[in-house]
Amino acid sequence: MATPSRSSGFEPPPSTAAGLEAAATASSAAAAAGSAAADAMDPVAAVTAGGVPPIPPSLSAAVAQAAASCSVALRSGATRLFVEVDTTAGDSTYTMLKNSLPITRMLADALQEDLAAVAEGGASATPWDPKAVLVILPDAGAAALAARDWGPAAWYTVAGLETATVTPTTAAVVLVCPRASEVTGMERLVEASLEREADPMPFIIVNPDVVDMGVTGLSLNARQLRERVIRRFDTVYCLRTFDWGVLLRAAPGPWTVWRDAPEAASGFDLVAQREARPSSDDIIDIFNATEGPGGDGRRGVLPPD
Repeated sequence: MATPSRSSGFEPPPSTAAGLEAAATASSAAAAAGSAAADAMDPVAAVTAGGVPPIPPSLSAAVAQAAASCSVALRSGATRLFVEVDTTAGDSTYTMLKNSLPITRMLADALQEDLAAVAEGGASATPWDPKAVLVILPDAGAAALAARDWGPAAWYTVAGLETATVTPTTAAVVLVCPRASEVTGMERLVEASLEREADPMPFIIVNPDVVDMGVTGLSLNARQLRERVIRRFDTVYCLRTFDWGVLLRAAPGPWTVWRDAPEAASGFDLVAQREARPSSDDIIDIFNATEGPGGDGRRGVLPPD
């Protein structure tokens, strides 16, 4: 397999902090020990313990990890959360939105009790109303189709971004796959949620696709968007897969970088841990500092359940 380079086209999301130490200084011995510890731990138990969880073996396991990270964050008082689950292992003919719908549904179901606890324990002590949770899709057509497909099992309200509003009685917002073209609507909802600082509500964005991050940095518009909106959110879960490995973060644990390792029980070796999100260049440096990834480049991180 070819060693990754800066011109390989790999463009992971932006770093949330500058000044990461050089990847070459990562201790291979510590990484190997961390990999073995991660392999030995239950995927969800490791998240709640604040440790390094293993790579999830399926989509449902990834969502379970994401739900555990969201639960820890909500119980600690955080309310504005990003969840990023790679959808590229799904049907390539489907859009990110289509592939993100089952993720959103599983995540919302897993978080129902946590969302209820936040609503009932807030400053207004609002009685729990499941329909006050808004699952918002980019447009009315997608919302109507999702509401039809999910049927009575959807205990929340499904709405389109154009008409969705945040009110004093809104219990939570789950916004799915906002794109650059939906930035205005997203900002409107975020600003409305900020007006409730005395009684904050959970605002979870699943698979945001609003900033195109390149190796050299952000454009002026992207920097402005980050300042107005993105910096207000914490990425509590991130799973990104690429030909030679995986970027995984499950809060409150660290950001971790893994390389393909067919000889390992899990199929991956942990090669680096970071407290802040690695940039695209950082990740390339990390991989180039290792002995080189194994395997034949074929992905299979999130097989269908």
